[in-house]
Amino acid sequence: MNRHSRTLVAVLAFALLGTTAPSARAQVLSGYVLPSQTDPALTNFNDAHFVALPADPGQRIGKLLLHLPGSGHEPWQATNWVRTAAALGYQAISIKYQNVPSIASFCAANTNLDCYRLVTEENITGAVWADGDPTAIKQVSLTDSITNRVVKLLNFLATNTVTSAQNWGQFLGPDGVQWNKVAVSGHSQGGSCALLLAKLHVVDRAALFATVDWIYSPTNTRPAWFAEPGLTPPERLYGFTHFEDFGGANHEQQPLIWQDLGLTAFGPIVQVESNAPPFLGSHTLTTLLTPASTNAGGQFEYHASVIIDRAIPTNASGTVTWAPVWSYMLTNVSAPPPAALTLSTNGAGDWLLNWFGNSGFSSQLEHSRDLVTWLKLDLPAPEVNAVMSLQIPPYLLTDSQRFFRLARRALINSPIPTTPGFYTNQTFVQGGIARNYYLGVPVGWNAATNWPLMLVLPGHGQSIAEFANLQQELISRASTNGMILVFAEATAGISSHRWFAYENPGTGQPYVDDAAFLLALVEELVASGLNVNTNRIYLSGFSNGGAMTHLMAGRTNHPFAAFAIMESGTAAYCHYPEPYDRLAPDSGTNLLANVPPPWPPRPVMLMNMATSVPWVFEGWPPVRGARENVARWVQANGYGAPVTNGLGVIEPPAALLTLTSNWTAVGNARARVAYEDIRPDHNWPTNLVANGWSLADALRFPYFRLVGTNLVDQRLPEWVRLTYPHTLSPDPVSPTTHVRVDSGTMTVEIWRAAPLNRTNEVIFVGLSDGGHQWPNAADKLPFNGSEEVLKFFNAH
Repeated sequence: MNRHSRTLVAVLAFALLGTTAPSARAQVLSGYVLPSQTDPALTNFNDAHFVALPADPGQRIGKLLLHLPGSGHEPWQATNWVRTAAALGYQAISIKYQNVPSIASFCAANTNLDCYRLVTEENITGAVWADGDPTAIKQVSLTDSITNRVVKLLNFLATNTVTSAQNWGQFLGPDGVQWNKVAVSGHSQGGSCALLLAKLHVVDRAALFATVDWIYSPTNTRPAWFAEPGLTPPERLYGFTHFEDFGGANHEQQPLIWQDLGLTAFGPIVQVESNAPPFLGSHTLTTLLTPASTNAGGQFEYHASVIIDRAIPTNASGTVTWAPVWSYMLTNVSAPPPAALTLSTNGAGDWLLNWFGNSGFSSQLEHSRDLVTWLKLDLPAPEVNAVMSLQIPPYLLTDSQRFFRLARRALINSPIPTTPGFYTNQTFVQGGIARNYYLGVPVGWNAATNWPLMLVLPGHGQSIAEFANLQQELISRASTNGMILVFAEATAGISSHRWFAYENPGTGQPYVDDAAFLLALVEELVASGLNVNTNRIYLSGFSNGGAMTHLMAGRTNHPFAAFAIMESGTAAYCHYPEPYDRLAPDSGTNLLANVPPPWPPRPVMLMNMATSVPWVFEGWPPVRGARENVARWVQANGYGAPVTNGLGVIEPPAALLTLTSNWTAVGNARARVAYEDIRPDHNWPTNLVANGWSLADALRFPYFRLVGTNLVDQRLPEWVRLTYPHTLSPDPVSPTTHVRVDSGTMTVEIWRAAPLNRTNEVIFVGLSDGGHQWPNAADKLPFNGSEEVLKFFNAH
């Protein structure tokens, strides 16, 4: 280790250094760590790693920059680049690894062009050749591999007293590095390693500086692996090299490599000093500026000038010239090259849609009759870097015209903000699919406080945009009550947005593991800078989102402290028939859904409307009724087993506390509900007509429901009407579509171990009317869902 790095390591033993990055947007902490500090076995190549991050936790974006120096260079020689990344919100590391001699020294005289890839992969994994293999072109032990050194450094930073509060552990997972949270960069040999990492893993982005100095070979042919498909798509790769860099990635050969990598699809090669950000959207950047240093022979260091501190040109004020270039490489987001859909037929004459996949995306096909209304076909799925094909189902070929398009989503985790506000268009990747969520950071958020978090799941057919539009009161109340609020979105398939609120039947039918998605999303939020109170994480859902909440409560590894379930029940059937045929999706037999009972015990509040159309209050086997679902919770929380009453209804044992209230309202103070959202009483329409209704209006309620091929009378049984008496009248403004609730009934039943003991309490709220909704103040019902759910969660 040289004297320079030895001195800096001594400083790190006490604290990280406070510095300001060039063109800094944030104050930056930086320092050095010896590899041997992270693992005593790392005694080779023991020059210090360099570490930098924003000083303010609120400015950290939840991404890691991993920089790999070039041949013979040290981490301390490119600190301006690393600090610039930190100033932009990255937690950044530049590591020492086995970067001598150069790859060219091993492979330049080797006619086997695969030598370049093998040596580069050996640097990364140490596993191409077994330790001690005499045939190895280059020998890197598993211990000394780049991957192991990164894992050891992150573990050290996550547990060291000085740095443990900086959340470095968020970049580690069960299998090592969480590469989707990592931007990789490298210079020269380090650039080749960064590039191969981007091919082996889906990374956030890759910045390649003067990267192909091994181009010379006896065949004068560039290595084939540059053009091979990789897991990171080309729109996330950026190259920057000096035009006069004849020692390596020079102006004659570099464009051929950029072409192989697919970078030339994003625009021309741009001379950065003659253009301003965003540099015409280019991913291929170059310069003619004179380097700031010369080598021992007096020659300008073109090869080093794009990243090595001593060689970087500076402007008149001494500021690093490349700061805007680097910022662009670290923050720019480019759309992928459009996927061209083509039509073909197979040997059987079936029509196929074909496109070239992009592993940086998940996608699903959409179809339309008129180019206005687009419907989903199949569920979203991850793409691969190869030709992909799907057969068009015959039922879509019966029209005179049908249009198809590919809807793509980038596999990128959005930075998690900590500034108070409501953030839409947040994305999170799980299971190879990009998922949507909205995030509300409460008023007054600060890093010194632990904050409760409430995750809310919309219903069937609801996007989070539609749900959020209906829940402005909840958004406002959560913010003023100091609650982090998250709306998560289900995937959309043939039947619009819908949660898979049951265990995977394992029969081959389509299935999205939404439980894994929700658990991973919560884990991501906890690992972020939001400072979530892990003892106060809550889950709530409406309708199908409530069914998903029921399922999550049965996952023994869930992190939720309490649940609230609005106008919902447990899933009865799987979404897809068995056997499933995507070409004839209505064929087959519906399978019963498996929804385990809640466990472990947790507090829960449930609300159901007695006249609900989607969730039948009394239940129709195998659909559980509202009271049977309550009984599952009452039993799980230790308040007694379900009972079957004299009417054959499964319900919970008697509650500790029961309150019944009746309400009346007049004029516009009455709740307004659509006819289609209220199941009629058993004696309608006769009684309605007898009480002054016109027969036409009395017949507007949904008396019958098609269940399979059977037309079922869905009027309320007498016991439901007697429990929840109500009176309605046609809405005077829109009498053909809506009614007004003149009077109604609400019951509240509470199961507790003792009257004032709220531990693992079960609360059931039943309302006579209100339609299928999450009620808010504007709905003019005696139960305000947003207010009551927040009060319930704040009590737990």
